[in-house]
Amino acid sequence: MKNAFYLLLPLLLFIVACEDDDDPVSTEAELSIAFRGEFGEDDLAIQSATYDYPTGEQLKVLLFQYYLSDLELLPADGGDAVRLSDIELIRWMSATEGPVATKTYTVPT
Repeated sequence: MKNAFYLLLPLLLFIVACEDDDDPVSTEAELSIAFRGEFGEDDLAIQSATYDYPTGEQLKVLLFQYYLSDLELLPADGGDAVRLSDIELIRWMSATEGPVATKTYTVPT
């Protein structure tokens, strides 16, 4: 009888380990888009570097910003577009920020 217990123990553990998991599978993922600020072939350095302007003047950028509108993700299968944002402000405004601004969105998988 003692040997039967040792044979049934792994079977019992297998049955308990295969219990139904009620956690739903996530249908969303995060998507990050990186926007890079550049002047010519150089990274944009806000408030810290000067750039040669085509007219011969020196240019120092104190603030660089722009808006994006109707940002959508287009599926490869030709289905409906997924709206990421109606409008986004992309902004670089200090010397401590790097040349890359990142925005993160939640999208369906």
